[in-house]
Amino acid sequence: MRTKGQIISGFSTRQTIIALAIIGIFAIGLILRVVMTAETKVSIPIRADAKDYYLYAHNMIEYGVYSRQAPGKFKGPKPVADAHRAPGYPLFLVPFVKFPPTFKMVNSIVVTQAIISALTILAAIACFKSFLSWPWTFGAALLTAISPHLIAFNIYLLTECLFTFSLVLLTLAMVRLSRSRNPLLAVIVGLATGVSFLIRPTMLYFIVFLVPVFFVFFKKKKGAVLALFLVIGFCAVWGPWTLRNIVVKPRKSTLAVQTIHKGMYPNLTYNNDSRTYGIPNHFDPTWDQLRDMKSVVREISRRFKKEPLRYIRWYIFGKPAMFFSWNMIVGMG
Repeated sequence: MRTKGQIISGFSTRQTIIALAIIGIFAIGLILRVVMTAETKVSIPIRADAKDYYLYAHNMIEYGVYSRQAPGKFKGPKPVADAHRAPGYPLFLVPFVKFPPTFKMVNSIVVTQAIISALTILAAIACFKSFLSWPWTFGAALLTAISPHLIAFNIYLLTECLFTFSLVLLTLAMVRLSRSRNPLLAVIVGLATGVSFLIRPTMLYFIVFLVPVFFVFFKKKKGAVLALFLVIGFCAVWGPWTLRNIVVKPRKSTLAVQTIHKGMYPNLTYNNDSRTYGIPNHFDPTWDQLRDMKSVVREISRRFKKEPLRYIRWYIFGKPAMFFSWNMIVGMG
């Protein structure tokens, strides 16, 4: 039976409005994503990075080997194991992968990504509400729902959708941890960080900055306990992958070295030449001499000592601004 101030039995008018707003925003985001995946046809959906992810999933299913070697290019009965890319996204693809690949397979993947992307909106609402009022939360959630980037990246077989979802869940777990200070939640934060790392290896460095935070926002003893449980959770996910690489000794990835190397050029150009924008390393004659992390870090250090103000300005202001810009720097399009 309804009483005054109620729209739906058992809920106040305010609760009903909040529930309807959440459902409405979620529906808008879901419809935009599903329509985008249904109406967009990618002519060659499995190529470049997507081809690597597909081959990893296929070889895990067919041969039990984590490798991106294509069938027909093996020197032996099985592909050669490697660690060029982290296994998070290929593991996500395993339930969908068929050989040879079909458009039906691709459609199943992108529709699933669209649903995961829509669920990201709900997780984002929970995060926003931790520090915003409901009107501001709904505004931020609506922007998340209609963000062109968050909608468009679901149509490709790439890590962005899954990585975004994992980051929002990680943020939500951290918010909950900051309030409850429960060691179990610290383990969950560690697990979420580990899962994010398996999707995008750059998260390995995040743990280095995250652990000290516990000693800043919590009392020393409590911070140490929570940090320990966080590391335990992270290692539970990161450990098996690391152990596999120690045992198998696969071909190692050079992506991290290439990314850090390419990012050291101010404005992503070589000698401020606009023609080199996005690919400054291709024009640098010293590129071939900087193929490992040690030599790249040494070169960055040398540049900082030679032009400290220029590189401080680039790393603190220029690079973040370029990272968050809408400009297409590298990639198709």
